[in-house]
Amino acid sequence: MTTPKSNIPSRTSCLTLFESSSEMFIFMSGNKLLNPLMIFGKNKKPIMGGSAAVSGGASGAQAGTLSIMASGSEEIVKSFKPYFDAIGSNTFYYGEEPGNSQVAKLVNNMILGINMNAVAEGLKLANHYGLPQEEVVSLLKVSTGDSWVARNWRDVSEWTADTALAVLLKDLKAAYNEGLKHNVTLPFNALSSIQLFDSMGKEKPKA
Repeated sequence: MTTPKSNIPSRTSCLTLFESSSEMFIFMSGNKLLNPLMIFGKNKKPIMGGSAAVSGGASGAQAGTLSIMASGSEEIVKSFKPYFDAIGSNTFYYGEEPGNSQVAKLVNNMILGINMNAVAEGLKLANHYGLPQEEVVSLLKVSTGDSWVARNWRDVSEWTADTALAVLLKDLKAAYNEGLKHNVTLPFNALSSIQLFDSMGKEKPKA
C-alpha cells in the first residue's frame, strides 16, 4: 500500500522536534539522527526503542539522499520509514540490538578512512614519477582501483581538520577501541588513524 503524499513528512519536519501526548520523536540535523530513537508512553517511560545513524551529513539530509543505518525494535524502525524516506535514499536495518546502527556507521567510516589513505598513498607515488594526478584519478575511476573516494577525490582532498577529517579520525579511533574491547584485530584501521592527516597532507588537529 502506497503512503499518500499528504501523509509523507517533509524534510523540514524531520529535522525538528515532534512531540504529542503519547509519542516523542527527536530528529537532529548533521551527523546524528534519532539517537536514541524512542517511543514513550504517556507516562514518558520508554516502551520500545532503537537507534539510527546516518551517512551524508546535513547537505544529504536537505537533499534527501542520506544513507540511514537503523537498529532496534523492527516495529519501531518500520514505523519511522516515512521519516527516513523523507531525508534518505537508502535505509538499512541491522537487527534488534540498538547499538548495531552505530557499529555499521563505524564500519563504513573505517573503510572510508583506509581507502582515503590508499588513494592518497598511490597518488604520492604517482607524483614522484611525475604522473599527472587528474589522469591517475581518471584511471582509478574506470579500473580496479575505483572507489567512492576516487570518484569524489576533488572534494575529499579538500577535507581539513576543521571539517570532515576530524570527524573521520574520531570514528577511526572509536573503531580501534571497539576492536580492542572485543579482541578483533584491525591493523589497517589502526595504521589509517595514525597516517590519515599525513597521507592527506593536512595539518593535524591540536591535541
